[in-house]
Amino acid sequence: MSTTVPGRVTPSRADRTEPTVVAAVPGELTIDAAVDEATRRDARLVLLVPPGTPVPLLARALRRCHTRSPGLRVTPVRGNACPPACVRPPDVLVLDTADVTAAIVDDGRSTLLLVPPGGGTDGPVVLGLAPWTGGAVAAAAVRQARARRAGLRVLQVWSDPAVDPGLVGDATLRRWDVHDAGLRDAALRTLAPWRPAGDPDPEVLVVRDDAPESLALFAAGACVLVVGHRGGGRSPAAPLVRLARTVSCPLLIVPDN
Repeated sequence: MSTTVPGRVTPSRADRTEPTVVAAVPGELTIDAAVDEATRRDARLVLLVPPGTPVPLLARALRRCHTRSPGLRVTPVRGNACPPACVRPPDVLVLDTADVTAAIVDDGRSTLLLVPPGGGTDGPVVLGLAPWTGGAVAAAAVRQARARRAGLRVLQVWSDPAVDPGLVGDATLRRWDVHDAGLRDAALRTLAPWRPAGDPDPEVLVVRDDAPESLALFAAGACVLVVGHRGGGRSPAAPLVRLARTVSCPLLIVPDN
């Protein structure tokens, strides 16, 4: 059990290792996404309620949670941001895409689930794979696909700034073919430790393009786009903020430290 006081969650000893999903200043679509994520993870859901929220509005939010997932453990907490409200960083912080900032992304202590105004669809899980993407991101994409009973599509984006696409000869095309095959094999090797035996191979798309634009294009119709982020200044957060506000599906940003 947990005890709620204004502005803080104080868990019992049994709660301290319980997975936690936090929805900050939730709208209806964000509540739905947070409820579904907490249910998939068998986690407790914490709703951060802005100070001054009318009691009837909070009651409707709680009814929505329990109607969508009966039996879900839900704790309402008054507060505007997660760090002051939580004893430890949550496993997942759920936000409207309009509320995400570079500072939140770069904090890197929690997985972020960013929900667009249109919500999600029933398409595949799309993994945006970079050369540095690590096991935590690959594992998260596989878990999402299995939990959502969805297919998995891997998008490997690369570029060759030394080559003018308008002046591509046979030798360049042959080099690109070899590079394409190598990237497909590398993508499958990255996923292999996390995929149960017997799972069908994911669809792998290798695209020579600018990454943010390609991710937004190929994630159209996805149920969620999964990407990694290396915090501590090792990779810029601003492109992910722009992506969150461009992509039409929910965006899962997994710390890849």
